[in-house]
Amino acid sequence: MFVGEEPLRLKTLFPVLFAVMILANFVSFPAALASQGSAESQISSAKNLIKDCYLAVKEAEAEGADIGTLMVTLNEAGLLLSEAELAYSVKEYSLADDYARQSRSKLSNLISQAQDLRQTAINAGTQEFVTLTLSLLASIGILSGGIAAWVVLKRKERLGSNGSSAV
Repeated sequence: MFVGEEPLRLKTLFPVLFAVMILANFVSFPAALASQGSAESQISSAKNLIKDCYLAVKEAEAEGADIGTLMVTLNEAGLLLSEAELAYSVKEYSLADDYARQSRSKLSNLISQAQDLRQTAINAGTQEFVTLTLSLLASIGILSGGIAAWVVLKRKERLGSNGSSAV
């Protein structure tokens, strides 16, 4: 200290420190709210996308599509969404936002992939039905031809046996 100066007392520093803390909160609080709002929006968007993707995968499976790779992607996106929700719950909004964006990114073309697999399964089912129907018709034709040949041969045999006994 300098000669003749009074020491700074806590009472004189308190109002200054208090004002600095209040100003710091006003500056950082809106940024935190914006980050929180963005994270909340991204998480909500990721949840909705996962639901939509799940429904698309479920429809593909109902048509007989092999959905193994789609389920792996859906599970990875779900894990990222869980990480986002966990980060959000501990007020790590920036991290929550990042995880939610990663989750959405994983699912970027999953719906179209599911629809493609669904259509492929439908086409395969239609082709299988046509093949089965044609096979059935061919079998009926062969059986009918066999029966017709047997009837004709049986008649010839009867006619031949009737003619030889008359002589």
